[in-house]
Amino acid sequence: TQTPAPNINFTANPTTITAGQSVLFQWRVENVQAVFFYSEGQDWRNHGVAGVGQSTEFPPRTMNYFLRVVQRDSSVVERTIRITVNPAPNAPVINNLSVTPPQITLGQCVRVDWSISGQVNRVALLINNAPVWDGAPISGSYQDCPAAAGTRIYTLQAFGPGGTTTQQVSVNVQNIPPTATPVPQQPTNTPVPPTATPVPTTPAPEPPSIQSFSVAPTGIEQGQCVIASWSTGGGTTRVQLQRDGAAIWDNAPLNGSIQDCPPNTGPATIRYTLAAYNNANQRDSRDVQVQVNAAPPQNPLANTTWQLQTTNVNGVVPAGVSVTAFFSSDGSLSGNGGCNSYNTSYTVNGQAITIQMPLASGALCGEPADGVEQVYFSLLPQAATFEINGNQLILRNSGGQEILRYGRIG
Repeated sequence: TQTPAPNINFTANPTTITAGQSVLFQWRVENVQAVFFYSEGQDWRNHGVAGVGQSTEFPPRTMNYFLRVVQRDSSVVERTIRITVNPAPNAPVINNLSVTPPQITLGQCVRVDWSISGQVNRVALLINNAPVWDGAPISGSYQDCPAAAGTRIYTLQAFGPGGTTTQQVSVNVQNIPPTATPVPQQPTNTPVPPTATPVPTTPAPEPPSIQSFSVAPTGIEQGQCVIASWSTGGGTTRVQLQRDGAAIWDNAPLNGSIQDCPPNTGPATIRYTLAAYNNANQRDSRDVQVQVNAAPPQNPLANTTWQLQTTNVNGVVPAGVSVTAFFSSDGSLSGNGGCNSYNTSYTVNGQAITIQMPLASGALCGEPADGVEQVYFSLLPQAATFEINGNQLILRNSGGQEILRYGRIG
């Protein structure tokens, strides 16, 4: 009888995306021998799928996806869908995403390596669409030992102010082939002398080994972060990273790195510990200390602009005379004294302030501008403390007397 033609339904939605977006592929095939779903550059033989299924993909570029159908008579029908990928301007760039080896037997492990460049806010690694490392470094590795056979999909997402970039790699995990059953020997009439039963010996477990462990930098200010990096070997099967004796990452990869931002609890010495264990629970550990220093005091005057309202010498600034002060974050002070522009420098320590004698051009504007400017320039170096009260800035001399009062204009 003639072999019925397969009913093939293969769709993708959408077919045009911006880099980093996903595409949902769906298919339904009946009355066939085998079905394979794969993308351009992949070996179709490693990507067998069920006759009815779907897959979420993140195409890194414009490329083709294929559904290869082997019919009952062993002939092949192939369907192709082309996905157009428009670049995301200023999005992070995934320079490398690889998995080694690309095919394993159940019980073996793989290593995922990646590197990212550009403006990156966050990196996430997913396995079969489940997050396993959110906040991963921009360059790192991850060891995975699948617990079940099938296709294992590793997805790397890089988030940045310019968009999101996503790439995927996959591994084919095969079942362990069954071992051959030994054929029993037929008994003979010749007696066989008994042999001594060998006593099995259990090999000693290989101890775990930490090959390297570093935390950088070893001196930070409150609110800053560090990067911890490590590599292990020997019989290591489990890794734990601790901060001051408390685990911050259990079952970490055997080789990897992580960013950690200690809680802002004031100046302290923090101890990071990397502990490596083998299957016999033997332990190897390394410590690194990080000094957390108090953050420098903030300068509330930085990048603010004020207009003079009163002085303790001539009272309210006369109408039509404008005296301004711009306090830069780099310690410079500039503005207009009422007639001439001026420049000087200042320092702030808590509520204390020191202002140097201003330098100005020597133009004359007539009264009252000239008189206001002369008083203003003479009072600035007398300032010893400052106070910001709402939208007003008050400068006082060393005796606590108010000498200058400003209103905020920027």
